[in-house]
Amino acid sequence: MIIPGIYINLFFLVMVRLAGFFTTAPVFNSKLISTRVKTALIFWLTLIIMFVIPIPKNIPEFSSYFIIYLIHGFLFGALIGAIANFIFSGVQFAGSLMDMQMGLSVAQTFDPMVGAQVTIMERLMQFLCLLIFINLRGHHILLGGIYESFRMFPVTSMINLENSYISIIELCKLLFYIGVQISAPIVLVIFLLDFSFGIISRVAPQVNVFQLGFQVKPVLGGLIFILLLPLMIDRITAYLLPINDHILKLFALLQSG
Repeated sequence: MIIPGIYINLFFLVMVRLAGFFTTAPVFNSKLISTRVKTALIFWLTLIIMFVIPIPKNIPEFSSYFIIYLIHGFLFGALIGAIANFIFSGVQFAGSLMDMQMGLSVAQTFDPMVGAQVTIMERLMQFLCLLIFINLRGHHILLGGIYESFRMFPVTSMINLENSYISIIELCKLLFYIGVQISAPIVLVIFLLDFSFGIISRVAPQVNVFQLGFQVKPVLGGLIFILLLPLMIDRITAYLLPINDHILKLFALLQSG
């Protein structure tokens, strides 16, 4: 059985968009998932999507122009997957701010999920966000978003990605807002503690407030974290729920271009 060249080219055009998506999307880009498993999943998803989307009539033959389509499709898929990653980065940023205030930024461990050294609270917040994301079936929402992209933007359409900068700027602002809002209670309390230690060092210079801070800050920060954990879960959930809205907003911006 000879497979027509149009189907082979369509296969690669669909596959590269999925490959870009798997490069940046949370859960799917985890280092804990082996490359072999990711490749197999991309392969089978490509076959499924090929038979449920309309086949474009103007699929280019293999040439330098076809390679441009492949690169463009990879970047578009990576952009869709990166939307949820901005929220994850905001939660990790909150953990990093907590670590700096609690004096735990020096204690770093290797995180196999990202393949890099991360701080204690940063890793804890990342794991918490991942659990909430899976519980909300966020990975299903992302897969639905990448499938919708094939319906709204065929693999042969050259999308003007310049308009995506508006969505990226909004997500960057959301990243910093998430980090500051979630970490604000711990940062504020530790700041007041440092202020109190400054007064003590003036009133009683013989007290070693520097050494005392190393002992008190992690304990106080940990207690506040435990007390505010339900509120943090609610806030993270509120940020993760509108992922589909962010994806649709991106699609609307790209269509307007």
